[in-house]
Amino acid sequence: MTDTEPKATASGPDPADIEAMVAQFTPADSAMTYTEVHALERTRQLRTADVEAGDEAPDFELPVFDFSTGARVETDEVFHLQSVAANTPVALIFGSYT
Repeated sequence: MTDTEPKATASGPDPADIEAMVAQFTPADSAMTYTEVHALERTRQLRTADVEAGDEAPDFELPVFDFSTGARVETDEVFHLQSVAANTPVALIFGSYT
């Protein structure tokens, strides 16, 4: 374990260790610390799932882009989840591909 890795406890990493590790990457002029951000009610809400497996997803719309040339090109089309989900099952995957 390095000096920057948080020490594990029975309840998870020590918050002070996480604060010290994150401080390395926090700009000096940052308005809030890691601990302050995670103490916010909105942050707690974002960490708490609002849906369960099998729940109907809320409708949303997103612009459709064409990447066939390797560049992002607007198509003037809009994707509506409910227009697709009304006819076929849809799997929504949230996460990073990096």
